[in-house]
Amino acid sequence: LTNVWPNIYTLFSETGFLVEYGVTGKLLVLGILLMIFYYVSKKKFSVTPELFVASGLFFSLFISAFYPFMNYRSGLLANVFALLAFIQNKKKFYVPMAMCIISYVSYGFFYNEIIGVYFWIYALGLVVLMLDAGVEFYKKLQTGK
Repeated sequence: LTNVWPNIYTLFSETGFLVEYGVTGKLLVLGILLMIFYYVSKKKFSVTPELFVASGLFFSLFISAFYPFMNYRSGLLANVFALLAFIQNKKKFYVPMAMCIISYVSYGFFYNEIIGVYFWIYALGLVVLMLDAGVEFYKKLQTGK
């Protein structure tokens, strides 16, 4: 279910209930995304570059964290949005640093098949970054900008 990307399935089981988690995980992500898009469609806001970057970072992190069978290249778009978030707000310096570490560990684990630290730690880091991006996205939607 992880395919060398530290997603949420690293915390539970990567191989157990493969068929059940695979289908359920895809439907769960699709359902949550549809609910978020419905909520956003009912809001009145103006699209700004800050909102675009916040939404792109949140959605790319959400999909890479919860969608099953994501490979080691799944964080590339999130890395780009993390750099853009840092360029817009210098206080978010930790986001691209953490994303680069998670991506580096994922690439290293794919090519070397050896990892020095437990892989679930990076999955928790990815979830924490996703929650931080979600809070930022929600704040930007509430301000209307």
